[in-house]
Amino acid sequence: MSVNTAGTVTAVTFNPTSTADVKDFIEGYSGDACAELDRLAVITYRYREGFGGPTGVVAGLLAENVHDIWPDAVGGDYDEIVEEPVVLPDGSQQLDEEGAPVTVPVKRHVPMNIDMMQVLARTVRAHQQKSRKLRQHAHRIEAVTGLADVLAERVDALEAAVQRLDEIAAMLEGLQALADRVTALESAA
Repeated sequence: MSVNTAGTVTAVTFNPTSTADVKDFIEGYSGDACAELDRLAVITYRYREGFGGPTGVVAGLLAENVHDIWPDAVGGDYDEIVEEPVVLPDGSQQLDEEGAPVTVPVKRHVPMNIDMMQVLARTVRAHQQKSRKLRQHAHRIEAVTGLADVLAERVDALEAAVQRLDEIAAMLEGLQALADRVTALESAA
């Protein structure tokens, strides 16, 4: 964890305050969170030594990618001057005549960081949007399934009617053959 001169805390994990007591102008998120999330590249990586991250392979996001999608969800990426104690070759700190540590200004780069609460909130919104679409599609599928059942019943009825018509046509052919025979017998007699 580090704290810069402006009071910004950067850490590998952080639990931000999120109560309504500290928020103004509360509105529902209106962006297309699904499309925005689709633009995020989930990567795996290892933290470099000195950054205090977990060891081993970690899955996560790049702040640069998040910045391209949600500029307000990232911070850092600036240089600052911090006072660091002068360390002697034996590892001890150099002290002034009054016994206070001697410090020198050192320029440090603050790496980009991600406000994971914003990413989480937009992920929740994307889930909600997709759930709503799935429910709408489920209702449409139910309606189409109902229509398909009705159509299947009608097709069954039509097939039965066609079969009955085939039977009637066969009977008519038989009657016609009989009528032709009667006509032939009458002509011969």
